[in-house]
Amino acid sequence: MVLGWTLVALPLACWALVARTRWVGWIVAVVLAACVAGEIGLATRWIHIEERTTLLFAFYPMTVLAIVSGIVAEQRSAGVHRLRAAGGRVAVGVTLSTIYAAFGIVIVPLAALFVMLDGLESTPSGAEVLPLPTGLVVTANQDLQCGNGSNAVCSRQITVRSAVGLPAATIVLRLRDHLLHEHGWHLALDNTGGGNACRTEGWFLDRQYVCLSMSLRPDDQKQLFLLLESSDHNPSQG
Repeated sequence: MVLGWTLVALPLACWALVARTRWVGWIVAVVLAACVAGEIGLATRWIHIEERTTLLFAFYPMTVLAIVSGIVAEQRSAGVHRLRAAGGRVAVGVTLSTIYAAFGIVIVPLAALFVMLDGLESTPSGAEVLPLPTGLVVTANQDLQCGNGSNAVCSRQITVRSAVGLPAATIVLRLRDHLLHEHGWHLALDNTGGGNACRTEGWFLDRQYVCLSMSLRPDDQKQLFLLLESSDHNPSQG
């Protein structure tokens, strides 16, 4: 945790030591502050986006590029001393910036490779199917957590019923139509009144396979189960 916050704050600290001109200094500082704000928002889940992990990794090279671009731009500014003659503060800043960049060159690709090989465990969001159309209500929304081992499956179960006593067939049709037009789920219906569909979501480090199945509740034919499952394994490949 401490290491994470240190890495978030370090680019701003590096630039505060390196910066020598007002305009370039402020421009780079604003860019770095925006990157840091984005990292904090994604890390704390204040920002909800499918490509969360990919963007978290992408911010690192962006901050390195901003610092290097700032140093180069200042070197070309009139009246600015060369780095070797800039004094102790700048020397410390350049040293820290070099360490920060080197750390990213070595650690970030290794961490990204680990994520790609080991996969992400993330329970599907209820937003995959919610909110429901008028007349249908959620009676339960359970995070069933993730399984163990490779190709672990993470699940969420949502129970739906009619708020006005609609029969099961009508609930199925209304819910199927809602899932198709509002969330893009093309459910293949079976002879029990249920249905299922799978699709790929996200890209690069956040790429996952998400499946949705709809089934009538055995002990109450006026309630339906919506089961969302996500994994790094494509179910069509067995």
